[in-house]
Amino acid sequence: MKSSHSAPSPRIIARLFSRGARVALAITALLFMCHAAASAATVVLKNGTILRGALESRSGDEITILDGATGRPRVIKTALIKELTLEKDEKKVGKGTVSMTIDDRLNRHVHFALGGGGIKIIDGPGKGLNFGFGGTFIFQYNYIVKGFGVDLHASYYYNPDMKYSTDSISILPVVASPMYRFATKYIDIDLRAGAGFSYTSGKSAQRLKLIPTGDPGQPLSAILVQGFSSSSFDLVAGAGVGISHTFGIGLVLGFEANYYYIFQSLSANAVAASIYLGYSF
Repeated sequence: MKSSHSAPSPRIIARLFSRGARVALAITALLFMCHAAASAATVVLKNGTILRGALESRSGDEITILDGATGRPRVIKTALIKELTLEKDEKKVGKGTVSMTIDDRLNRHVHFALGGGGIKIIDGPGKGLNFGFGGTFIFQYNYIVKGFGVDLHASYYYNPDMKYSTDSISILPVVASPMYRFATKYIDIDLRAGAGFSYTSGKSAQRLKLIPTGDPGQPLSAILVQGFSSSSFDLVAGAGVGISHTFGIGLVLGFEANYYYIFQSLSANAVAASIYLGYSF
């Protein structure tokens, strides 16, 4: 029994192939035009390497270019980029070149630092002491939300009495704070305020204190001042501002000023300032 379906003629087959070829050619031309409209990118890496190719995509962490040397897509982390230059297609968007420097600080969210400086007790029994000295450990994570982060300061300050070598007050405040960072072209400005605890220790030796009597026959009288030695853990509130510069290798140099209010009687108010050196990554 003969089939009712006949095979397509060679002419129909040739016509179908011709139509498919035209569609493929049109798609190829469209892709070529889209690629031509893309930005030509020149990427300068931190090690001095220069890469050129069409920019395919860009995000906050990386860019993808069609490498002109290999013809293959290449993904480059922004942390490795020193400078990115984009040249738009003149026929599509007008003549012009966009050049930008990748701000490496935007990719550095964790910050450790050590600082050294002085402190002055401005209110309380330790007000009469001279300027103290000490050090600070700083930890920051500066990108919970854009610009906002957290800060931890742990410090130790020693305030001696230059008149009586046996008298001194030691303060160890630890303060955790929310912070906000203003990033400018050359410096970063950090604002913070928080709370924590402080260990305060003070001591004074027993001594005689001479006081005027107003009697010409006996102008001075001696009284015995008892010595003391005490320490306590107390709540502390703190606020501060820091100004820093981050170098290309992640090294940080900065200056900060802090205020502490300690909720106890040995030293109620204190201000401190320090210079610090750290590293961000």
